[in-house]
Amino acid sequence: MLQTGSQAPDLSLPSVNHGTVSRRDLPGKRIAWLFLPSIIHEELGAQLTRYQENIATFEELNAAIVAISDASLEELQSLAASRQIKFALLSDPQKSVWKDFAAPDCDQPIQPTVFVTDEQNVIRAVYEAARNPNLPGPLALARAIRRLNDAPKPALVTEQDWRIGPLDAPVTLIEYSDFQCHHCRELSHVIEQLIAVYGDKIQVVHRHLPLRQTHPLAQVAAEAAEAAGLQGKYWEMHHRLFAANDALERDCLILYAREIGLNVEQFISDLDGHRGEAPVNEDWRQAVQSGIKLPPTLFINSILFEGARTEAALRARIDSLLA
Repeated sequence: MLQTGSQAPDLSLPSVNHGTVSRRDLPGKRIAWLFLPSIIHEELGAQLTRYQENIATFEELNAAIVAISDASLEELQSLAASRQIKFALLSDPQKSVWKDFAAPDCDQPIQPTVFVTDEQNVIRAVYEAARNPNLPGPLALARAIRRLNDAPKPALVTEQDWRIGPLDAPVTLIEYSDFQCHHCRELSHVIEQLIAVYGDKIQVVHRHLPLRQTHPLAQVAAEAAEAAGLQGKYWEMHHRLFAANDALERDCLILYAREIGLNVEQFISDLDGHRGEAPVNEDWRQAVQSGIKLPPTLFINSILFEGARTEAALRARIDSLLA
């Protein structure tokens, strides 16, 4: 079953009272995709009625409700009439869309399941039948969608970012980090291991978030990385700074520049001239503006990763997305 952070598949299905509906018909909207079995028992039907009764709440959140069932269009028309449902009811008798969301070889009956996608069609939440046999309540789901407004979200990755891996890699890791932060150093080592395992299947993006008040050497270290980047050796300096164990004074930075083969005179000029200050400050400004407050903060496919930042935990998430 597709997990949070996965790109939702496209679809185009006939709908009761809405003609043919596709994802492209709902641009810029969050969508709750309700998967329904062909037989709607009384309790599940009553829950659908409650969804219709609360449809204005979802509209206020710029969200749409779309239900998909393997029932025939005629059966769904009868359901819509009996329950006075006006949101889109899509007929998928071959369960093709259900298989795209659940599993290609899934021949089991559709179970009541909800996938919530954001404006970029990325899955942000999954409610499975095992825990929600008759769908989550509409107000609980609305609260979850509302929380998406408050969740920190990274800026889009561009060619200007410091990154390893192809821009179109299926999985993107964005780390907001501080070179004087012990936990950031640990995460950087884990990410290096992930790069070795996954290669071009992942893209890694590093952004600066120096804690200037508590880590007085973090800003100058970040500027040193930018100065190395001007000579095409950002990542070499990145790795060396994290290996330095907080030895980030100016003399040490110059020594590292020599170690990685930089033009040392040019590096000193760029470092002392603060040529890296503006990009570091811009990363910091965008992070704070996006609600990202403390390093290390890690996003996987633009979704905040809140689990243990271990190699095993991150590989489990990446494997689920690649699958």
